[in-house]
Amino acid sequence: MNQSAMLYQFLVTSITGDLRTHIAAKITQKQIQDCGPTLLKYITLKMHGLANRQAVRDACATLQKLNLREHGNDVNKLNEVVAANTLVITANGAEHSDDDLVTTLLKTYKRAPNEEFVGLICAIKNEAERENTEIDPEDLMIRASTRYNNLVCQKQWNRPDH
Repeated sequence: MNQSAMLYQFLVTSITGDLRTHIAAKITQKQIQDCGPTLLKYITLKMHGLANRQAVRDACATLQKLNLREHGNDVNKLNEVVAANTLVITANGAEHSDDDLVTTLLKTYKRAPNEEFVGLICAIKNEAERENTEIDPEDLMIRASTRYNNLVCQKQWNRPDH
């Protein structure tokens, strides 16, 4: 038995669980039978694809359950989480809905501990509805971050509102 066939046998006997289910059809294909390097390449690509899909699912789940309080009521930290998870989604060739992201951001920002900040967020939403325009998620995050930074500098963030 040559090295290629030995590698093939080792891989076939070592693979279990979900991965075995995913590659079962490939194992029996003529071009892969007894070709260890080809099977190894296929397994590597398959595992990479599975990992990417899981990363996309995790990123989508994180975006769906955004919570400003979990980030210390820090809008910049929240926006970093949004940017990182959006990057994971797009880097893996998946798509996300700007509308869904904007809806989640608006809902999250509206729970901020500052009345002036919440007023800005409501004004942005009302303006878009009045003018029948879409809100760009990046623009929304920039405007939210700018207002947050100004309020922090003025020592107005996290103060009880009157």
